[in-house]
Amino acid sequence: MSQNYQAIPSWLAENALLERLLNAFIDQCDRPSAVRFRQKIKPEKWPELYDLSNNNHQSLWTLIEQTLYRQHNVIEQIQYKRNSTSERLYDQPTLHFNHQKEALVRGWLARPKVESYPHQWRAALELYPHFKATSLAQPIKVRDFNAELIMASFAKSGELIETLHQTEQNISLRGLSARCFWGDSKFLDMRRKLIYDVFPKAKTTVRDRMIMMSVYAPKTLESAIFVENFDSFITLVDALKQSPRKDTTAVIYSAGYRATASLIRQRGQSQFLYINLVSPDAVVEFEDWWYQASDRQTRCYFWGDLDYEGLKILRTLRNNFAQIMAWKEAYQVIVEYHHQGLGHFAHQANKDNQQPPLPSGCDYSDSVLLPLLKQSKRFIDQEIVDKARLIEILN
Repeated sequence: MSQNYQAIPSWLAENALLERLLNAFIDQCDRPSAVRFRQKIKPEKWPELYDLSNNNHQSLWTLIEQTLYRQHNVIEQIQYKRNSTSERLYDQPTLHFNHQKEALVRGWLARPKVESYPHQWRAALELYPHFKATSLAQPIKVRDFNAELIMASFAKSGELIETLHQTEQNISLRGLSARCFWGDSKFLDMRRKLIYDVFPKAKTTVRDRMIMMSVYAPKTLESAIFVENFDSFITLVDALKQSPRKDTTAVIYSAGYRATASLIRQRGQSQFLYINLVSPDAVVEFEDWWYQASDRQTRCYFWGDLDYEGLKILRTLRNNFAQIMAWKEAYQVIVEYHHQGLGHFAHQANKDNQQPPLPSGCDYSDSVLLPLLKQSKRFIDQEIVDKARLIEILN
């Protein structure tokens, strides 16, 4: 809709400082929470008004006092410093704008009033009335994108979900996000529930993001060792290859808490990257155990840092692998270093937030490792154990 603005006054068009001053006033009007409309005239922000080498500074002050204040009442008060002398009259006074003159100033500056964002969202919602009874009734604000564009992106995602549902295809949440929300694959990361509420068919069409697990798989699965950190995972795999246990022991990179995800033992929720040449039969055997499709009994162990967080991971892993225990042989090597006085305090390694975990149910962890940490307050990371010591353990 076109706007009819009165011609900008010549005194304003010829003075960039006054235009800047009035724009500052309108900037304040555009802030929803603004209750005061004033500007303190500081030299660092308004240097032209303090440039005594230029006679123009006095004429600018005259325009402020005579034209903006007295003639147009855009400024309703000029608050000079108390007890100012005539020489110091213009020493950082405060200008109080008249909010009633907002429309007049907007006309001069050709700056129409912007509707509040909730109002913009409601207007956009009128274009998609079927969204009104969903979670999209609540505004979603994204910097540099207007409400109508955001709403249109949700409508586009709904069309894609419907097409995929009809053709019995699916898509990842990040794929849906990238294709419908300006190429941003992460926009929907925290909005999965919203997508399910707005588009019920998304529950069968938008698949969960699979958890990738790195694994060394043996020919015959008898035991499995979960390793917290990647460097130690690779070191252990290298050591295992020189051990007679290479054909019976799996090594799994737990990536901190990744292996503790609640659905990780359900097919379709996780996927494996095998870092060794492995036969199809070995893959079937390993994955049948993982997804609990067989009753194979496999001894499970966890090896991580000797700190509170490492023991907490062990405790949490037991939700998915009920019988998992601390890998005592590897931890004993770390304990040896601990008894030699090695280790770091929490504040030295940005671990101040680590708190003692509850008992895990593993006898060795609960009776040896946890009491040791509580008593000494010294932590040691698992990377301290080298390949040679791991080969000794495995042999």
